[in-house]
Amino acid sequence: MVQHKSRKFSPLTHRGFNHEKTTEHQIVSILKEAEAGIPVKEFCRKYGMETSDIKRLKELEAENHKLKQMFTQLSLKSQLQEGVIKKL
Repeated sequence: MVQHKSRKFSPLTHRGFNHEKTTEHQIVSILKEAEAGIPVKEFCRKYGMETSDIKRLKELEAENHKLKQMFTQLSLKSQLQEGVIKKL
């Protein structure tokens, strides 16, 4: 985020995207729109973003996916362990 007139500025505040209220679904929709063939410069202008913002959103999406997979694996492992303990 960049400081702008003594307030925080986020690229997602443009066009109704409030950074604190932006959902994962909204971010994924933005990324899909970006991947649909819209020229990056036009896309960035539309959402008030920099190309580095798009790259960062893609990185965050990948990290989020990885963390969800890790959570699922650990949750399953925990359930299996609880089942074994109950049988003892």
